[in-house]
Amino acid sequence: MTTNTNLNSKAARRKPAHAALPASPELATLDGILADNTSSDLLVTNYLEDEAVRHAALSAKEARDWPLQDGAPYLQHRELCVFYTRTDGTPMERNDAIERLLHVRESTALTLRIALGLWNLRRNDQHLCLNGSAAIRIEEILAWRGIKKHSRVKGTVRQSDGWQTKDVDAVREDFLLAASFYLRGYHPIWKRGKWKGRYVVTAPYLRVTFVDREDLWGNEELAGVFVAPGDWINSYESAGNYFLTPVDRRVFALNPQNDQHELRIALFLTERWRKQAKTRAYGTSITMETLLQESVIRVNEKNLTNCFVPRIEQALAHLHQKGIIGSYHCLNPVDRSKPRWGNAWLGSQWRILPPDEIITVLERIVRRELPALPLPSPRAA
Repeated sequence: MTTNTNLNSKAARRKPAHAALPASPELATLDGILADNTSSDLLVTNYLEDEAVRHAALSAKEARDWPLQDGAPYLQHRELCVFYTRTDGTPMERNDAIERLLHVRESTALTLRIALGLWNLRRNDQHLCLNGSAAIRIEEILAWRGIKKHSRVKGTVRQSDGWQTKDVDAVREDFLLAASFYLRGYHPIWKRGKWKGRYVVTAPYLRVTFVDREDLWGNEELAGVFVAPGDWINSYESAGNYFLTPVDRRVFALNPQNDQHELRIALFLTERWRKQAKTRAYGTSITMETLLQESVIRVNEKNLTNCFVPRIEQALAHLHQKGIIGSYHCLNPVDRSKPRWGNAWLGSQWRILPPDEIITVLERIVRRELPALPLPSPRAA
């Protein structure tokens, strides 16, 4: 449904008032949410599908270079293909798909991570879910992103007058863009530690339902959304495969424009640390080239040593300063006095550890000690 999100327009206030309609079940559920602005991290899903869609979202600006399957552009990630389709799953024309993908941005990836984290938190709460989908207020996405409400000075006091329309519109656009990611391929399934095989995946990544609210003047505004992962998650959960990872709140608050490299690296590392948690292999090194590839950061070969290397090392220092990563260092520093040392830097080995508090949460996840770990949902039964 369409929505006018110009919440504070003068035209809206001039419309004659009328009696408000009774709240729908969706609005009543949204109104029952008590926002939590104190949690230091959020447990998000950490499946192969999440990884594939992160790569697709962060590679979307290069969608013109994606290969075609049946005339549709797609991104291959391991054994999954990520397509951009209409919201009903039907193919979109190549030019239309590319035009939409060019609007996908870092904030889209952030909105996806926050949304599935909140879904995981609420999925078994009958007061905050309808038909397996969790209620999320738009303001919650903005709060987790660290976006401030607009305020103005009245006399000697600064007062808040709510969220800016542009910020609400940006979140809605992120959800609209995210709702068209579609997955095809295979994912692996284990049960009680034993290999069960590859399961076919053909499903939307995310199911999104928009909920509008009508105010006293008859204007519609976006109240929130109901979200759930697509049916790809069912085969995991029916086999008891629950893969979750904590994402530090400070990751979500990184600026998608100014902190683009930091954000991309941090999103990858949260996935990597979860994979390492079972064996506590956090100290396993990674080459800088692999770190950049998995973070979906294109190497600037023309300005490798004079601009690109300092920027990436600045990003790591920034993440460490913020406490998003723990200790980090290069295990085999390159001799920068030699000419053309850029390739050696790309091949250098780096150890990047999670902060202690993230390690604590990861180990509780592995031991299934966290109360936020989901029970089998009705959809997975």
